[in-house]
Amino acid sequence: MDDATNPRLWHSAVPNRAVKRSGFRKLAFWFSRLPSIAWQTALEHRAIRVAKRQRWREFELFDYEVLEEEQRPIAKVVEALLLIEQLDPRRYRRIAHDVPRILVARANGARYWFVTNTCLLDLNELERDSTGMTALAIVHEAIHARLARQGIFSWPHLRYRIERRCVAEERTLVDLLRHAGWEGTEKVAAWLDSSLQTPWWAQKKSLGRRRNSP
Repeated sequence: MDDATNPRLWHSAVPNRAVKRSGFRKLAFWFSRLPSIAWQTALEHRAIRVAKRQRWREFELFDYEVLEEEQRPIAKVVEALLLIEQLDPRRYRRIAHDVPRILVARANGARYWFVTNTCLLDLNELERDSTGMTALAIVHEAIHARLARQGIFSWPHLRYRIERRCVAEERTLVDLLRHAGWEGTEKVAAWLDSSLQTPWWAQKKSLGRRRNSP
C-alpha cells in the first residue's frame, strides 16, 4: 500500500496541513492587530488602576464611574452574581475561576478584556436592565474568558461559533430563570435566538447588542 492510499497517513496529514494554515492565519491576524492590542492594553490597565476597587468573595469589583454611594452599580453586580449562584452553583464557581475581575464603566456594551482578564459591564445597561439581564451579560462574557483560557480567541473565522456558544449558555440560564418563576423569560429567549441573525460583533461602531434587549 502506497502513501496515497494509506488511510492512516492520509488522515494524519490533513490535520497537520490545517494546523499550519491556521497557525499562519493566526500569526497574520495578530501582527495586523498589534497597534490596536497595544492601545487596548494601555486602556485596560489604566481603567483598572483608576477605578475604585472592592473585594467581594472571590471577585474584584471595579467601579470606574464616580457616583453617589446609593447609586453605585456594584450592588446590582453582586445581586446578579448571587442570582447565578442560587440558580447554578457550578456555573458560579466557574465564573469566579475564569474571570474574577468585573469592571463597571460607561461603554458600548459589555465585553471581555483578555489582557487583564476582566469582564466589562456597561453602566448604561446596568442602569436600565434587570438583575436577570445583568446575570446573562456576566454569563456571556465569562464564556469568552473561559475560551480565552483555553487558547481560543475571537479569530474572525470563529466569531460566529464563539458567539453562538455564549448565547447558548445564556439560554441555559434563561431556562433556569423560567423554572424559578421569573416573568418575561419567553421574550428574552426569543430575543436571544434572534440576536445571532445580526452580527453585532462585526460592527465597527457597535452600540452593544443589549441596547435592543427586552
